[in-house]
Amino acid sequence: PESGRFSSVRTGINEITEADFCFIHNVDNPFVNRDVISRLFALRDPGAWCSPVYAGKGGHPVLIPSSVIGEIAGTHDLTTTLADILNSFPRINMEMPDDTLLRNINTRDDYNKYWG
Repeated sequence: PESGRFSSVRTGINEITEADFCFIHNVDNPFVNRDVISRLFALRDPGAWCSPVYAGKGGHPVLIPSSVIGEIAGTHDLTTTLADILNSFPRINMEMPDDTLLRNINTRDDYNKYWG
């Protein structure tokens, strides 16, 4: 974490470099369910990454193929962001019916808004 978010993602990716696909998900978004995961996985493409989208804005989780996994693993410039890498690959959007996957729980107030 001291080296930034991309460093954390790369550390995890380096453990699975032989995977065909990998989901990346923010820990502050607890609203993902099995249906979302299944729908994203059904869209998998070895040349593109997949993301849920609501009103033109992408959310999490994202599903990345081995080509993106390899690019992340091979990037050592810690000024690079995950978005930098993803934006260099084609993207498949999965339209969502609501903004659930854009919601984040970062504060006690955020938590209370949903479960208070």
